[in-house]
Amino acid sequence: MKKRIALIIAVVLGFSQISKAQTDCQGSLTVNVGSIPDKISIFHSGFYFAFPEEQNNIVWEVTNSLGEVIVLDTIVGDQHFTFNHNLATSDTIHIKSLLTNLSANIACLFEGNLYWKETKYPTFSIWNWAFVNSPVGSNVLDIENINGFMANIYPNPTNDIVNIILEKGSLKKIELYSLTGTLLFNKELKSEKYALDLSDYNSGIYYLKVINQDNNLVYTRILKI
Repeated sequence: MKKRIALIIAVVLGFSQISKAQTDCQGSLTVNVGSIPDKISIFHSGFYFAFPEEQNNIVWEVTNSLGEVIVLDTIVGDQHFTFNHNLATSDTIHIKSLLTNLSANIACLFEGNLYWKETKYPTFSIWNWAFVNSPVGSNVLDIENINGFMANIYPNPTNDIVNIILEKGSLKKIELYSLTGTLLFNKELKSEKYALDLSDYNSGIYYLKVINQDNNLVYTRILKI
C-alpha cells in the first residue's frame, strides 16, 4: 500500500487574526553578510524561542514588486534560507516567512522588503541586499486551527500521480510551480481530494500549493522521479 504522508497545513500567509493562546513572537530576519546581486542568504533568529528545534517548520515565499512568486520553499529544523533569483537590483524583493512549531504553540509570520543598499566608506563602497526595516514577527493563527487542518499528500517522491486528500473540509484550489516560481498548473476545486498527474513533467523538484475553502494554504516540495 502506498505510504501516506500527513502534512500539517500551517501556512496562512494572508491570515492576520491574533491568537490569544500563543507565545508572543520574537526574533527577526537578517541578511547574511556577503550577498551578491543574484543570490541572497537570510538568517531567521526566531529559533531561539521555539523548541524543540527539529519541529521548527519555516515556509518562505519570495515575490517581486508586482507580487509575482519568485521562490517558494519549506525548510524544517534550519534557520538559514538561501536562494538565487534573476531580479534587477533596482527591484524590491518581498519576503514572507511563517515559522510554526506545534510543541512550542507558535505560529509567527515575518514579512519585509529587501533593497540593494550601498554602504559608503572613505575610499570605497559596498553593495548588498538589506531589509528596509527589520521584520518583526506577529502571531497569525490559533494553534488549535493549525492542528485541525490536515491533509494527506502521497506518494512523494512520485513518477506520475500525487494524491491530495483533506481530512476535513474541501479543496478550493491547487497550484504547481517550478523551482524558479513559474506557475505550471492550477485548478479550481470543490472536493475533498484530487489526483494531480505529473506524468508529462520532467524529473525534478516542484512546489505544490494547496488552498482549502477557508483560504488556508500550504507549500510543499514534490519530487518527480
